[in-house]
Formats: sequence, structure tokens, C-alpha cells
Amino acid sequence: MIPLLRTPPWPGQPPRLVNELKLDRDKLLEWKKWTAPAKAYLRAKEPQFDLLPVIESYMNAASGFFNWFVEAINERNAEIKGEYQSAAQELMDWYQKETGITDEFMDGGRPTAPGQVPPNRGQRRGQRRQPKRRPKRKRQ
Repeated sequence: MIPLLRTPPWPGQPPRLVNELKLDRDKLLEWKKWTAPAKAYLRAKEPQFDLLPVIESYMNAASGFFNWFVEAINERNAEIKGEYQSAAQELMDWYQKETGITDEFMDGGRPTAPGQVPPNRGQRRGQRRQPKRRPKRKRQ
């Protein structure tokens, strides 16, 4: 990386330090295993070129492809996905009705029968109420 001191784009602003990773085109072309498109790409570059725009271009292309791919899969399978989600919801509704285990229970609540008030945790487990803890300095 070559640190460069760049002049500010507007007068009155302080200069800023910018790091760039410059590649030597001629040294890269010495490698014998480049494909023809890669050689053409390198020959079109300046003798010393920055790697960051190359990486950004690749990342934008890869991200664009990924977004297109996910969208295409979702569009093509929208009907099947809808059927699956509908069947899954029907199964969940049936399961909750049969077992009494609801989303509230899964989040820490208790299963309840209609009209039944659940006892507190200590009563349910046959435990007696525990005394509140006090720090050592307040104990007698």
C-alpha cells in the first residue's frame, strides 16, 4: 500500500491521507498463465493501477448476480412456497389445538386449558417459597 497525501477537493479543507494498493501491470504480464481475456484486461490498464476499483467492480457484479438469482428462484417457486407455508400454518394450528402448546408457551408461558388459571411456578413444582437473599453485611 502506498499512502498518498491528497489535496482536498475544496479549498479550506485539510488534506487527507489515502491508502492505495497499486499493482504493476508489466510485472503481472510476466506471468505466463494468464488467459487471453485477462491479458487484454491488463494491457488496457495503466502501468500502475489501483486494485480497489477492480475489487469493487467484482463485488458489485457478484452482489447483482446473487440478488437476481434469489429473486428469480422466489418468483419461479412462489406458488409452491405459498402452498408450503399454508400447509405449515395448518399443521401448527392443529398441533397447538391438540397439545395446548402455543407460541406464548414457547416464549416462556405455560400451556393452559380454556378457562383454567395456571398456578405459579413454585406451586406447580411443589416448591416452598424461598427467602430473599441478603448481602453478608446485612445478615445477623
